[in-house]
This record gives sequence, structure tokens and C-alpha cells, in this order.
Amino acid sequence: MKKLMAVILVMTLCLSLAACKKNNVAESASPSPSSVATPTPSATPVPVKPVVAGVPHDGIRPVAVVIDNQGEESFPQAGLSQAQIVYEFLVEGGITRYIGLFWESEMDLVGPVRSARDYMLDIIMPYDAIFVHNGGSPSALNEIDYEKKVDSFDGTKSANKIFEDITDNPNNWQDTFTTSEKINAYIGETEVATTTALKGYPNYSSQDITLEQGTDAKIINISYSTVSFCTYMYDAEKKLYFRNRNGETHVDRNTNEPISTTNIIVQKVKSEVIEGDDAGRLSVELIGAGEGYYCTLGKCIQITWAKADEESPTVYKDMNGNEIDLNEGSTWIQIVPMSIDLLIL
Repeated sequence: MKKLMAVILVMTLCLSLAACKKNNVAESASPSPSSVATPTPSATPVPVKPVVAGVPHDGIRPVAVVIDNQGEESFPQAGLSQAQIVYEFLVEGGITRYIGLFWESEMDLVGPVRSARDYMLDIIMPYDAIFVHNGGSPSALNEIDYEKKVDSFDGTKSANKIFEDITDNPNNWQDTFTTSEKINAYIGETEVATTTALKGYPNYSSQDITLEQGTDAKIINISYSTVSFCTYMYDAEKKLYFRNRNGETHVDRNTNEPISTTNIIVQKVKSEVIEGDDAGRLSVELIGAGEGYYCTLGKCIQITWAKADEESPTVYKDMNGNEIDLNEGSTWIQIVPMSIDLLIL
């Protein structure tokens, strides 16, 4: 009996050892979690928004150039037809001036480049634009040079290397031009940032916005003064407004072609001569709210505008309170006094 119990014990021990050995083999065959290669997920491609002619480029800082609209010796102006957005507004003496906003545009020439005014900063700051100008009013230079509100390329200071005079008249202060090549070279030299998270401009629609409830806008005439006025005439076949300046076709020096645009925004603002300013400079209120018009494809609607502060973009809405979209193409924004002589037909 004892002998039989011994045999059973030995057999049980052998079976247990075999089972342990089998388990050990199975466990060793299973790779440890640390030895398993974790598959690297493929990067999700970021959609690239296609570049559309006349439309600002997302994420890119534009170059904002102050362009003259006075005198004739250095005219026609250069570069306006290549700007995605152009502002026109009064300066002193009933004369208007332009700011052209350029997103990666290639201009053989741009100008004549003129001096800055403080309210121009209200225009360009929401775009995070690089400001190209030739001097400025005392209040503008205080905000530019001392408060450092914008990146400035001033032709009266270190940036004068990027400017050239196109006449031989030493008394002509209206003949200063630059080029996109020179501007870009100076951006690289000064290591100014070229990208931005700011947008500043309205949305654009890839489908035609026809403003069916709007009134006809085949001709738009804006008289700033007896010496500065402009007219837009709509070409239905080309779906463009062509521009007249002071009664003549407005052409671009770079192309020798008429200047045209897809969208026109008329923005009415409070404007008056600054009391005690010997040069008759203006106060132009671009911060606040007001009314205006949006015209495109031969139609026009009334709109409102609102701007909370100098860094905030101007928001344009229709009379139902909906933010407007623009048609793809260039945009001219006419900043006009409340009492402007305006005709839309």
C-alpha cells in the first residue's frame, strides 16, 4: 500500500512539472508589451486653401502701402490693381489717399508712396499688416515710432533704401516708389514675421452672391470734393466694376490697363478737421458703428458696420443683422464722410 502511494505521488509530481514547463513555454512565446512595435499613425493632411485671385491669403501678413492720389507728374499710380483690398479716404485739403493691402503680390512698382495718418492704423492693425509709408503726421509717428503699434517701413528712416524716385525733379515729393522685391528683401533683412493668426477681412463666397433683394448699382459715383471724386461702372459680361478717377479712366502704371474690382463697400464715418491743426488734418472715426452700402455684380444693399477698438476688425452686416460675405475678387472700401455726395444707379 505504501509502495502504491509512493508511485502515485511520483506520477503526480511528474505531471505537475510537465504542466509548468508547458505553461512556461507558452508564456515565453508571448511577446511582452514593451517588445511590441506600436504602429505610428499617419499624419492627417492639413487641407490647403487654394489661392484665389483678388482674395487675401489666410495666415499671411499683408503689406499695407500708403499711395498718393494728388498731383499728376508721377501718375498713373502703380500697384493698385494688384492689391486684394484697397481703402480710399480723405486726408487734408479735400484730397484722398489710398491704402493698398497686398498678400504675396508681385509688383514691379507700387506708389507713389506717401505719409501716414493716425487713423490709417485703425485700418491696418486688424490685418497685422506690415506698414509701408513715407513719413507721417506727428500723431501717426508717435503711435508708430514710440508706441510700436505696427511694424513700419518708413521711407524717411532706415527703410529709405527700398524706395526710389522716378523723376529727376528734386522738388517733387510725390515720385517715391518701391517694389515687392525690395519690400520682401527688407522683410528678410529685418526678420519681420511674415505669418499671422489674425484675419481682419470678411468671408468670401465661392458661389456668386447676387444681392437679389438689392437695388441696381450699375453706376456708383462718389464725390469727396471738387478735386477728388471717383466713379465705378459695372460691366455685366466681365462681372467687374471699372474705375474712373477724377473723370478719367483709372489705369495702373504696371499694366497700363483700367483698374477694376468685384466688391465695393461704402462706409460712412464721422470726419472733421482737427481744431488747431495748422495743416488742416482730419479726425476720422473708424472705431464705433455706422451705416453704408455693399455693391457687387451690379446690385447694392444697405449695410451696417461696427469696430470695437483699433485692433478689432470692422464687421459688416446686412440690415437683417447677418454678416455679409464678399464675392471672390478684389475689394475697394470707400471711407466717406457722413455728408458725402453719393449716387448709386
